[in-house]
Amino acid sequence: MEGLFNPLEKKDGQVTIEVDGVKDLENIEIILTKDAEGDKTPQGTIQGQVINASNAPVPNVLVKASAIMMPMIAGEARTDEKGEFTLKDLKVAQYDVTVDGDQGKGGQKNVAPGSRITIRLAPPTLVSGQVVDRDGQAVADCPVKLKSQAEEKEFDMGAFQRSLMGMGGNNKTDEFGHFEFKNVDAGDYTIKAKSPALGFAETTVFTVVEGRDQTGHHLKLKGGVGVSGKVEDSAGTAISGVKVTLSLSEGNSMMDQMSKMMPAMFQKNDAATTTDAEGRFALTNIEPGIHVFSASHSGYAPVRDQGFEVPQNGLANYRVVL
Repeated sequence: MEGLFNPLEKKDGQVTIEVDGVKDLENIEIILTKDAEGDKTPQGTIQGQVINASNAPVPNVLVKASAIMMPMIAGEARTDEKGEFTLKDLKVAQYDVTVDGDQGKGGQKNVAPGSRITIRLAPPTLVSGQVVDRDGQAVADCPVKLKSQAEEKEFDMGAFQRSLMGMGGNNKTDEFGHFEFKNVDAGDYTIKAKSPALGFAETTVFTVVEGRDQTGHHLKLKGGVGVSGKVEDSAGTAISGVKVTLSLSEGNSMMDQMSKMMPAMFQKNDAATTTDAEGRFALTNIEPGIHVFSASHSGYAPVRDQGFEVPQNGLANYRVVL
């Protein structure tokens, strides 16, 4: 080894070396060692048993563990013939453990690795119905959402994560316009159906009681309204190529804020278009109510209005200034 050097300081895993400024240093060997208290990340297992409403073991059901605030960090395991399961290689401090199967639904929140738990499944509860168009004909492949009123009132990170991942009460009708939601928790809900071409419909609030099916919900679609206008700069010059979007407000400002902070691939708009050569835009089949309106162009600061109201008769000649 050539050159003269002295290790001066070791701090936070870094070593500072002073050289003589004359000769190159060659063939330096660095050996890294872990501090005694090195990696403090909790790792381990969560064990337990799944039982049904009659306290009998539930075999061959999938148990899932999702890390709180980090939905992509997860683990899963199937129960054996005694309903026993072991979730392995868990690397964060706490998990939500859930089961959703034919015999019911259950789970526990904030479970730490090293714990043993028992998950008792609530009796399965079904919510079902049919979607038809304004003429009473069945509408196939229509998106339907079961909306919890509890989640509407306050921000729920779990609900937000499920929404991003395409989960959490979303479904589609079959060829006869029928839909169903299985293992629904007790609580107050509405059902909303929305077809890009045929319109929307929503039930009034109804209450789900554990173990009692809710069937026969009937949703008749009605058409939406139009929203049109023009985008200009501060001098009144029309701007072409502006992306204009509308998304119905979640009814929770935190949910709206979080959704718009997500990458574009996760953002869900109810309607979107681009301004023409004269800066004009038109959106059709829009549901009246409070929306999040946005207009963006690479050459201008974006405009965003979380309280954009679409009236029952629509909106025309709306002026946007970038």
